[in-house]
Amino acid sequence: MPSNDMPRGLQNFFLICASTAFLLPSGCATSRARWPVKLDSRPAVSIETFEDHSGFRGKWKPGEDMARLAADALRKTDRVEVHVPEVRAGVEKILDQGKNLLLNDGASDSYAQYVISGSVTEFSVAGDSSGWFAVSRARPGRAQVEIELVVSDSKSGSVLSSFRAKGAASTPRRQADISYKNMTFGGKAFSDSPLGRAAEQALRRGVRGILRGIPAEYWQPRIAEAGTDTVIINGGENARVRKYDEFIVREESREITDPVSGRVIETIAGRQTGRIRVTQVNRASAHARILEGFVRRGQVLEPVRREKK
Repeated sequence: MPSNDMPRGLQNFFLICASTAFLLPSGCATSRARWPVKLDSRPAVSIETFEDHSGFRGKWKPGEDMARLAADALRKTDRVEVHVPEVRAGVEKILDQGKNLLLNDGASDSYAQYVISGSVTEFSVAGDSSGWFAVSRARPGRAQVEIELVVSDSKSGSVLSSFRAKGAASTPRRQADISYKNMTFGGKAFSDSPLGRAAEQALRRGVRGILRGIPAEYWQPRIAEAGTDTVIINGGENARVRKYDEFIVREESREITDPVSGRVIETIAGRQTGRIRVTQVNRASAHARILEGFVRRGQVLEPVRREKK
């Protein structure tokens, strides 16, 4: 059975496949065996400036600086798109909405599917002579960085995952005392320092956790555009759609609730309104001819089972 956490369109897809499975006689093949399929896509994320709970009192801003490095690290993975609002006169527009998101080159007011928030809970170097860092019981020269991260769905606000990422590094005994006062956060000297190495380690672990916390995106077969004779489907080669594939067109599925508790007790497939056949397949879309019935944008598609030849 589909999970309640699954997108409704995908729930409908699983529901249709399960409810009609018994109709297929033995020895028959189905184009439906190709689905559901994970899309080769890069989800859009936004990163809020982290809160700073580290007690640091120097010139750096650990919350803002660590979030900026996290955004850079996520971009380098090439697995997500970091979307944030544009900056005007040094003031981020999103402040009007109570959020403080980081600038992303070339992106402005972009919709993000997931929001990354967090806080810096540890940012220290034991025995540092600058006086910036809180007293630590760790051995002199040992740097520690810890961040707490939360991955949320931007539409529902629900938390998808939350975790901590830690990093630690020490100054070699042969190395002279390091002065952090003249360093630029994120610069080469900082990156070579124990604190920089600890921050990099925490961020590396944090990025892995963020990517694990973002759910895989499955194809939800829908009508993207409808004409009088032809339609465009919201998937093509990326969703394993092939020429001559046929789909039944249905209305959205309906949830049946308990009249007393209001809890969803069953989901039923939507009413069938038409049938289409694919005539052309592109990378991320496909064109199809309407064989019967009527079709409109947003309707759900059910793959038609076909017998082996």
